[in-house]
Amino acid sequence: MLFFILTTIGKFLTKDEERDRELMARIKARDSSALSELYDNYNRLLFGLILSVLKKREEAEDILQEVFTKIWENAEKFDLEKGTVYTWIVTLARNKSIDRLRSKVYKEQKKQSTSLNDDDVFHPLYSNESDPLENTILSERAERVHKALNEISEKQRKVL
Repeated sequence: MLFFILTTIGKFLTKDEERDRELMARIKARDSSALSELYDNYNRLLFGLILSVLKKREEAEDILQEVFTKIWENAEKFDLEKGTVYTWIVTLARNKSIDRLRSKVYKEQKKQSTSLNDDDVFHPLYSNESDPLENTILSERAERVHKALNEISEKQRKVL
């Protein structure tokens, strides 16, 4: 349910994608006030996402800080052609949260000196239910592929 809400909020937030692109350009130029603005725009959304994965406020706060540190450190890696700013930062937050969760499961397993199997690691992370965030990301990619296909000739489309 939370992912559905985040997806809906994300669609609203990405209406001002130009603002986000400008902020990323300023962050790439090492303008710390731009990072502050990006934080103000997305911290609550990302915190909710992270908290929904980790279930612990302190850890969620740590991951949120790590996400914005990573945004600052890796701003030059952001590619407008691959997706929106919103998608990029939500993906960073989600991946960091999952990494932390996997790490916690691993450490707990190691303490108990039992073997770590995939079911123990992935069960809390994945379910058979569809993930709205993943659906949004895949939808966006599909839309870009369709646009690209419409820009090439019919003959080239048939080959692809």
